[in-house]
Amino acid sequence: LLCPICMALIKDAFLTACGHSFCYMCIVTHLNHKSDCPCCANYLTKAQLYPNFLLDKVVKKMSARQVAKTASPIDQFRHVVQQGNDMTVKELDSLMTLIAEKKRQMEQQESETNMQILLVFLHCLRKQKLEELNEIQTDLQYIKDDISSVERHRLDLYRTKERYSMRLRMLLDEPAASKMWPSPMDKPNSAFVPNSRAPPSTSSPGGLNNRRFDLRAPASHQGHQRRDALASSDPPNPPIQSGNVIARKRRVQAQFNELQEYYLQRRRTGAQSHRQEDVVAMNREGYHEGLEDFQSVLTTFTRYSRLRVIAELRHGDLFHSANIVSSIEFDRDDELFATAGVSKRIKVFEFSTVSKLLHISM
Repeated sequence: LLCPICMALIKDAFLTACGHSFCYMCIVTHLNHKSDCPCCANYLTKAQLYPNFLLDKVVKKMSARQVAKTASPIDQFRHVVQQGNDMTVKELDSLMTLIAEKKRQMEQQESETNMQILLVFLHCLRKQKLEELNEIQTDLQYIKDDISSVERHRLDLYRTKERYSMRLRMLLDEPAASKMWPSPMDKPNSAFVPNSRAPPSTSSPGGLNNRRFDLRAPASHQGHQRRDALASSDPPNPPIQSGNVIARKRRVQAQFNELQEYYLQRRRTGAQSHRQEDVVAMNREGYHEGLEDFQSVLTTFTRYSRLRVIAELRHGDLFHSANIVSSIEFDRDDELFATAGVSKRIKVFEFSTVSKLLHISM
């Protein structure tokens, strides 16, 4: 079933006078150059070519079997439609209706799939935003609690300051009052001469004590008023800020994002550990553990305005990658510190010794 010229399945088979079959285009092309049979070399012309219908029918059946074995269902259907010359219009209409229905089902299924994917995306987005909202609300609650703690501690400091100031004023007022009203016992040699115009009750020592008590009563009353005002008063507005305070606030604003991330990290970590233990740790000032740590970091960060080099450690070639120091840690007492880096070696130094030298060769 193979053409001797193209070595493929014969298409439009034609038979020669000598009994050989070829593809029509193959044998015609050959006869345009030569007048012999490619198989037996006998004399041959185009007039001696005859259609081989039987072989052509067999070749078509073999080709259909090969397509059925190797081709996909779509290719098979396309091949059947292309070869179906004997199909009627009614059969074609039925096939077209079936194809249209199949197309509609596939389009509907694809639309449902797209809607499902979109719905899944929206649900995931909603869940993510709700988690972010819950996180923001939790952070806001942390901030509100910490603001209340700081304001309460600030009010306590103000009241303590006013209490000490009031005691100091009372201590300063008592000697002045004793000088203005000396006691008769302080002058044993002096005689008390009653005034003839004074009431009789004032001529006795008891009357003098009553007058002294009456004079001290307004002072005591004023002290009670000060205590009541102190207990119910709020701290006054902050005074005019100094240059140091303004500079520290500028440092906070310059590194606000980093400080914010550290504060939220410490607060969330502390809240999670307390939630697991069902215990809320508060220090003596009423601060949470995370707020106390952040206050320590913030105070240390804003306290210093610049850095000064007091010693230098040389690890050989500075430009060699193995000599890069990536971490420096101090001990609890700030007496020793250790360095580590790419070389995976930990070196320990004594801070007091290093700080006395400007350069140390290692």
